[in-house]
Amino acid sequence: MLAAGIDLGGRTTGTTAIAWVDGRDTPRVLEVRADRSLRGDRGDFEIRRSLGSPEVVAIDAPLSLPHAVLCSDDGCPECFPNGDTAPSYGTRSPLDSAAAWKEVEHVEKPPMPTVMIAGIAFRAIYLARLLRRRRLEVIEVWPMGAYRALARADKSGPSAEEGGDAWRRGLLEERLDGVSEAIPHGEGAERDRLDSIAAAYVGWLWLRSEARSVPPEARPDAEAIWIP
Repeated sequence: MLAAGIDLGGRTTGTTAIAWVDGRDTPRVLEVRADRSLRGDRGDFEIRRSLGSPEVVAIDAPLSLPHAVLCSDDGCPECFPNGDTAPSYGTRSPLDSAAAWKEVEHVEKPPMPTVMIAGIAFRAIYLARLLRRRRLEVIEVWPMGAYRALARADKSGPSAEEGGDAWRRGLLEERLDGVSEAIPHGEGAERDRLDSIAAAYVGWLWLRSEARSVPPEARPDAEAIWIP
């Protein structure tokens, strides 16, 4: 039940972190890695080389682009629902509407628009193709959506302010062994490392058929986003 999670940064900016989670009944964090070798011109190769052979790779980054970016129909009613107003290319995946998220009781705002993080999306899409060429299963995840789902499921869980590192760490420590050993307090890039564990945990749940997709049925050119 080995799952790898990647909190993906840009090739030249940000921090990329990788976590590995394994276990049959109780998940355990085996390792978390975040260093400069995962960036730059050789970063994708280093990610692919270091992953090993997990049963699934869960990537925190868009693995598909919005419909309006890919569509070439100038009369498309989905791209231009109100005539000549701005096209609806703001969602992270083509069917990631607010309604779809509310269906899974996710009342907060949906993931960051792809238009805001296009560089990471382009890297993620190509990286996913590299990994799938190795016959690895690759899914898209969103750690913040995962944290919120876990917090709602466990009303007695951590009560720290939503979004902080302590809140994230508390939610993960209640469900996985080895979090504090993998990320000692004060470790650099703590949030990126925590998010990579959250991504790997969703991948582990996916292997157990205990994850759900948003939207439930994605179109052929889209990737669903998986959360607990």
